[in-house]
Amino acid sequence: MHENLVAPFDFPIFKPDQQVQAELDSLQNNQYLYFFSDSLVGNNMLAAFYRDYNSIASSMGLGENVSERWTMTRHVIANVLQEIYSRGIIERHPVLEGKVPEQTPVMVVKDDLAEEYRLTAFFTLRSAYEYVNKELEGASASSLTILSRMNLNDYLGSNILYDDAMTLKVHQAALDELTLTQGMVQSGQLIIARGELVTQSDFLIIESLRREYEANPNVGKNYLVVYLGQLLLITLIFMALFWFIYYFRKDILISRRQTFFTLSLIVVMVGLTRAASTQEAVSIYVIPFVLVPIFLKTFFDIRYALFVHMITLLLAGFWVPNSYQFVLMNFLAGLVALFSLRSYYKRGILFYTAIFVLAAYAIIYIILTLLQEGDFGQINWVDVLWISGNALLILTVYPLVFLFERIFGFLSDATLFEMSDTNQPLLRSLAEKAPGTFQHSMQVASLAEEAVLKVGGNSLLVRAGALYHDIGKMENPHYFIENLHEGSNPHNDLDERSSAKLIIGHVLKGVEIAKKHKLNETIIDFIRTHHGTGTVQ
Repeated sequence: MHENLVAPFDFPIFKPDQQVQAELDSLQNNQYLYFFSDSLVGNNMLAAFYRDYNSIASSMGLGENVSERWTMTRHVIANVLQEIYSRGIIERHPVLEGKVPEQTPVMVVKDDLAEEYRLTAFFTLRSAYEYVNKELEGASASSLTILSRMNLNDYLGSNILYDDAMTLKVHQAALDELTLTQGMVQSGQLIIARGELVTQSDFLIIESLRREYEANPNVGKNYLVVYLGQLLLITLIFMALFWFIYYFRKDILISRRQTFFTLSLIVVMVGLTRAASTQEAVSIYVIPFVLVPIFLKTFFDIRYALFVHMITLLLAGFWVPNSYQFVLMNFLAGLVALFSLRSYYKRGILFYTAIFVLAAYAIIYIILTLLQEGDFGQINWVDVLWISGNALLILTVYPLVFLFERIFGFLSDATLFEMSDTNQPLLRSLAEKAPGTFQHSMQVASLAEEAVLKVGGNSLLVRAGALYHDIGKMENPHYFIENLHEGSNPHNDLDERSSAKLIIGHVLKGVEIAKKHKLNETIIDFIRTHHGTGTVQ
């Protein structure tokens, strides 16, 4: 049974998501549409009517001595138009489509004052035209003579116009006033007493406290002490990494390039996690942490890859809300990636690895969600989609491995497999210029590969090194016994020193040729050291 739960700091009580959505829906449904009254429309239409009416009367020879009846008709129409524009002709705007006039309130701004009206309070263009015709039903036939030469529709125009900017402004102001909280809990306030049943209101308070912790894990704490603790913990983690490398992979510690590559991977992944944790648009689940062990296994070994992977996750865990779930998911997914990606030279291996990693991620995520929430409905399938994107990023390994090889001078199994192809230009040249040496290199490669497979080691590296170890013999192939045909040995015509110099020279020449063809330094070491330090005999 838990102890009393007391508020550790001040925090707001968040409304349930359903309540917030209901308030938003209510705001949408009860939103006012804003219109403004344009007085110039009515004035311009009346002026046009007077001008056209007098022009037609003048063309009919009436001049200024228009009969009293025609003058009365003009005044009647003008009064009707004034009445229509005084009441208002509302604009036919798409926002009014589907609105019931009797039930739709709108706000009309006149002289900087907004008043509420129903749509039925205004004319439409059609109803305004019908109203004018109805008012003229009693006009005499002689009065209609002029009117027949006029189109009254030309003097009807909307003067109640939709104000999109004002509508959006007022709606946004209403949204800004909509709060996501409903009260505050003061620091030290008792939330739940020991043994007390949790009510709905208590549950809201507990959920609000959880959200506050997730949004800011350091809330209510002394930030200086928190940062100092984080710094000490990060220091301890890096010390653990240092001691591991020192005792088990001292060669990495000696190499600046290898050390820089390892630290760069860690910093990039932690930096991406920090950036994603502050952005709502991107999920931390899309960050491909499995690439760290994949790259390190490619260029180093599986033990080193696994340890650095764990170090990276521990450091990144500082910036995520649920550190346990985050570390567990990515660590297990990394294990799956390491054990499924056994080699690069098999077609489809990356695709299968991506599928296995996706399955591992999804299964672990769903299991952890069910353990925490106990409800399938709480599974966030959007997170699963982010995880799918994460797994697909594994397919970028090939181009990135190629890039890292060029930048840091590493050597991967994929490159070794390509170098072992006897159709490589350098090996073809060796076969043409020194066929005996080429056959010798092939035999050495096969024997060395079998030996390494028995004792354990990188058989691809040994095979590639053996294939290239004697490329320096292309310079003077006839001075080496495997390339001699029947006849005299050219060394018989040389003194001992000259003969030894030619034999030793193929090593230096081989290094020169290898550098010219930009072979990796590891392969060049095979050429440089394959004669050892003994005396040439």
